Amino acid sequence: MGACRNTLIAAISNLSTAYNLVVINIVKVIVASQYCGGYDKCNNHVSLAATSCLVGAIFGQLSFGYIGDCVGRSAALQLTMALSIIGAVASAFAVPLNPADPPTIFYFLSLTRFVLGVGVGGVYPLSATIAAESASSEASRGRAASLVFSMQGLANLVVPLLAMAMVYRFGQPLAGSRENDPGWSWRVTLAAGAVPGLLLAPFKVAETLHRLSQRLTDTSRLSTGRAFGSTRDSGRPSGDVSGKTAGTCDVVARRCDALGDIISEKCPPNNVDSSSMPMRQVRGLTRMAARPARAPT
Repeated sequence: MGACRNTLIAAISNLSTAYNLVVINIVKVIVASQYCGGYDKCNNHVSLAATSCLVGAIFGQLSFGYIGDCVGRSAALQLTMALSIIGAVASAFAVPLNPADPPTIFYFLSLTRFVLGVGVGGVYPLSATIAAESASSEASRGRAASLVFSMQGLANLVVPLLAMAMVYRFGQPLAGSRENDPGWSWRVTLAAGAVPGLLLAPFKVAETLHRLSQRLTDTSRLSTGRAFGSTRDSGRPSGDVSGKTAGTCDVVARRCDALGDIISEKCPPNNVDSSSMPMRQVRGLTRMAARPARAPT
C-alpha cells in the first residue's frame, strides 16, 4: 500500500512539474497581446519570462537530491511542492512593476516563475528516487519510474485543453487592453498549476526501505564513533569499550529493532521469499551496531 501511495504521489508531482513548465508557452502569447499589443513587440521581455523557470529548475535539480538525502524524501518533496504552489499562485497575480511600462509585467512573471522553477526542478530527482526505492522488486523499478514520468505527457495534453476552455469561458483580452481587462483566462490557467500541490498537501511519502537503512547505518556509525571518542579521551585503554560504547551500542541496537518493526510493516509481502530479506538486512545492521568497537592500530 505504501509503495502504491508513494508512486501515485510522485506521479502527481511530475504532472504538476510538466504543467508548470509548459503553461507559459500559451500564457505568454495572451499576456504579450494584452500588455504589448502583440507578441513581437516585447520579445526580450517574453523570452526572459519563458526561460526564468528553466533557470530555477536547474537550481532545483542540483540541490534537492542532496536535500532529500539530508531531511528525507517526504520533507524535501513537500518543500518542492510548496515552492511550486507559491510560484504558480503568485504568477497568477502578475502586474506591471512599472505602471508606465506595461511590458514590465514579464519581469514580475520572471521572478515568480524562477521560484516556481526551483520547486519544479526539485521534483525530478525526488520523484525518480521515490518511485525506484518504493518498487516492490528490482524488475518493477523501471516500470514504476516510467509510470511516474509518463504523467508529463498527460500534462502536455492538459495545458492546451485547459487554456482553451478558459479562453472560451472568460474570453481573450483585447490587444493592448492592458489593465482594462483583468485577463482571467491566463490568470486562472497559471493558478491551476498549484492544484496538484494543494491536492498532495495532506499526504506524506512513506520513507522507503533504502532511506531507513541509510539513516540506521549513519546513526550507528555516528553513535559508535562518538562513544569511542569519549572512551579514548577519558584515558581508558584503547581496547576497553565496556563502558559508554557498550551502552551506546545497546541504544543503537534498540533503535535497529524498532526500525526493523517499521520496515517489516512497510515491505510488501511479495518483496522477497519466505524469510524477509529486509529484516535480515536490519538484523545485520543491528549486529554491526552492537559489535564492540576496535581501537585503531
